[in-house]
Amino acid sequence: MAWQRAMTSPSFPAPPTVEQLGLAGWVEATGPRHLVEYRVSLPLPFLGRYYVAVVLGREARSSRRLAGEGQTRLSRLMAVVTALLTFGFGLFCVLYLLKCYAGIDLFPGHSPFHPLYVLFFS
Repeated sequence: MAWQRAMTSPSFPAPPTVEQLGLAGWVEATGPRHLVEYRVSLPLPFLGRYYVAVVLGREARSSRRLAGEGQTRLSRLMAVVTALLTFGFGLFCVLYLLKCYAGIDLFPGHSPFHPLYVLFFS
């Protein structure tokens, strides 16, 4: 508690403002940093709380900094391919369930995905 009193005392200097740092024009000119910014804290039973953040925007870091952080072209390519495959599989499952729900049969007999349809629509 003593440190809180020290920080609020008149002898303790206040932190510099944006204007004092000379960043006022820069802060206003940059605008939002990300095109999409979604942050949420999820309480998971028996595991505690987890924080999830999804941000999407232009890459502003230099290639030297990315390499220093271990982000190579191959690792980024693998991340993109994994995301596309995951999205594609999810889209396939949704379209398959809609096809089944509409009663459209492309081939005779049951599909290997028939248990998925039974799980959701029976």
